Amino acid sequence: MRHIMRYGIFPVVFLLAVSGLAQAAEYIIIANTGVAESALSQQDAQSIFLGKKTQWADGSRIHPVTLETGEVHKAFLKDVARQTPSQFATHWKRMVFTGRGAALQTFATEKETVGHVAKTAGAIGYVGPGVSTEGVKTLTVK
Repeated sequence: MRHIMRYGIFPVVFLLAVSGLAQAAEYIIIANTGVAESALSQQDAQSIFLGKKTQWADGSRIHPVTLETGEVHKAFLKDVARQTPSQFATHWKRMVFTGRGAALQTFATEKETVGHVAKTAGAIGYVGPGVSTEGVKTLTVK
């Protein structure tokens, strides 16, 4: 009976630990402080990062930036773009090749992403929840 209890609890503990790791890969959408919006719809966020929406409500140009790799990047693409990193890269290659868009700027680190968004009018990107967002504003997705 003790073995059943011990081994019956292990899968539950393991699943809780794995789900905790998945939650650690959340993200925060950030934008330049000059961007008037404070919230985006899911559809608007997806359209921006897929290059379909190119202007903010005030008519200024949107400059989306992404991370090159990592768990935050994967989680963001899954939730917002509804694509894998491979599908997202292929989408943007097609956009550039057909002339419907310019290549996205990508950054190796979240710190670089924040710095670029802070100094670039109309910029939008994403970082992990533990990253300092000083100099940028955070946007909510509703």
